[in-house]
Amino acid sequence: RIRRLKQIQEQAARQKGMSKGQKRRLAELADDSSDEEGPSGALAIEGEAVDPLDIAGVRARKAATREEKLASTVAGREERAAFGRRKKKKTGGSSNQEKKKTKNFIMATKTRQVQNKVKRREELQRRARRSSKKQFR
Repeated sequence: RIRRLKQIQEQAARQKGMSKGQKRRLAELADDSSDEEGPSGALAIEGEAVDPLDIAGVRARKAATREEKLASTVAGREERAAFGRRKKKKTGGSSNQEKKKTKNFIMATKTRQVQNKVKRREELQRRARRSSKKQFR
């Protein structure tokens, strides 16, 4: 238990110059490691290799040369499947939306949608005029 407290003090000393995100990650790692501790207090170690870029973090990625960045990008592309879908070529005539855009303006003003919109706007204006004329005695 004393060893664990000393580790926590060392981490706190290291954290003084760290950002909030780095501190949060360290705290999460500490929580995870406390769960993995066995009865003897030793950490459980898995046999998985660690990528040096993961350890070094963002600074290493920024410091990496253009070729290294390109190599990691290409490796990532090889691992995943292709994404997105192929767009089908449109067959037939123009869509209804395209027709609306090219429609004669005078014809468009005669449609039921536009007429209802005009009526609604005029009704609101009438109400506003009526309410502004009211006098309070």
